[in-house]
Amino acid sequence: MNQDSLVVRYFFEGDKARNGVLATVPRRSSGGECAVAVLKAIAQAEVDLTRFEVVAWSPAHEGWCSLKGATTDSGDLFAWLPDIDRVDVMLKRQGRPSQSNPAESSYDHRTELKSTTSDGFFGVALLRSTSELNHGTLWRSASTFGASFMATIGAPYSKSVEGCTNTTNAAKGAPMWRFDAWGDFCKVAPMDAPWVAIEMGGEDLDTFVHPARCVYILGSEAQGLPSSVVKACVAHVSIPAAENARTHSSNVAVAGAIVMYDRLAKQRGTMSKGLELGSSDDDDERGEPERF
Repeated sequence: MNQDSLVVRYFFEGDKARNGVLATVPRRSSGGECAVAVLKAIAQAEVDLTRFEVVAWSPAHEGWCSLKGATTDSGDLFAWLPDIDRVDVMLKRQGRPSQSNPAESSYDHRTELKSTTSDGFFGVALLRSTSELNHGTLWRSASTFGASFMATIGAPYSKSVEGCTNTTNAAKGAPMWRFDAWGDFCKVAPMDAPWVAIEMGGEDLDTFVHPARCVYILGSEAQGLPSSVVKACVAHVSIPAAENARTHSSNVAVAGAIVMYDRLAKQRGTMSKGLELGSSDDDDERGEPERF
């Protein structure tokens, strides 16, 4: 054990601890002082702590322990910290929508990318895609169906894609951001926009009620979305296939286009009935919008 420093390995919810970022903090004599040092180190790494809850894995309790509100006088709560070589820290999105109303969150007055229209906004994020053709096709569909932006995470992108798939210059309608890692995306993902995983094994798209604001997340062609990312999302949606279908897996660009079209079709249907996206015909009877 290094008597002078404590190793901090932090990662964002949805990623694996083994992909975390390493930092070191001075080892303190008390657990409270160590906890404060951990929070300071993460803040110095340009992580906005108002957007994330910081939880640390406690070997003593065999569970996650929130560092929120930690002070140098926190007493026995973090007594285990000075006695370990390395602490794993997970950063969880603050203000995640509640189960009773998952399409809403606590960021209503601090939304970074919030539309002034009733239909809100949505974006599409593609995680670790290996096909530039699928990337370009999905980007074009995102622009066609009204996405506010598209993002790639840990995926290569070559401008040559535009020559064979992006013939409409999609960037003019839906700008694209490239992130090298999941954590980079998490740092700047828009507030007040729940994540929706598009992956097999979720709720049928037929019955899904799209949030007014959200980010749809799709995985790679070969492996789909990791289970850790699916768990980090507020909703998990899948595209139903025919009963006699030989495969229930769709091409990622096709899957994204289907989901975006479904959103547009349902949006037009609710608008024709005088409703807003994220609500259903039964809302008036219950008094509250139906979410997810």
